[in-house]
Amino acid sequence: MTKNLSTIDRIIRLIIALGLLYVAFAYYQTNFVLAIIAFVLALGTAITVITGFCIVYKLFGISTRKDQGGSSFPSQPMQ
Repeated sequence: MTKNLSTIDRIIRLIIALGLLYVAFAYYQTNFVLAIIAFVLALGTAITVITGFCIVYKLFGISTRKDQGGSSFPSQPMQ
């Protein structure tokens, strides 16, 4: 399983996961079903943040991650 999420993508997903977790705890007493759905979505989003891998991105062939070196320069000198 290769990582396909960039750092910015992971930060955005972390913020979304924290927001969903807040919704889950805020609506726990009044709307239990909404709280459970928000908690499950937050858990799934947190797993993608931790692993750096998104199965939906893999299915569509998307990767927001740069190469391992992080440089946009070619590895071979131009001739």
